[in-house]
Amino acid sequence: MNTTPGHTAGPPVRTFVLDFAVALLVFSVVVGALSVTSGNAFPAPPPPDLLPPALALTQATAFVPPMAVATPAFPMTETHSSQLITALLALTFASLTAFNLAVWRHLRTAYASPRRRS
Repeated sequence: MNTTPGHTAGPPVRTFVLDFAVALLVFSVVVGALSVTSGNAFPAPPPPDLLPPALALTQATAFVPPMAVATPAFPMTETHSSQLITALLALTFASLTAFNLAVWRHLRTAYASPRRRS
């Protein structure tokens, strides 16, 4: 291994980073495409003070504030956002994919039968 200051990462590191980036992109696109819903960005009725005056009178009685969230049985437990969980899943998927491809390439080159040149 070359440890000189001007030495850059070799092809195995570059291919690992490229595999990681491609897997991360593919996972993000697939999850992003699957998580798109009907486009209703505000599933609950908006508060009456945000509605125009004409609609506020008709929908003011329809708004019911959400119930208070019950305290969990374990006070140290934190709830995580779905975005954080999706990001962690994406990083895990991309890392596992890149590592598996790196091991597969290593095994293919290390244990490949010698080829005869003609």
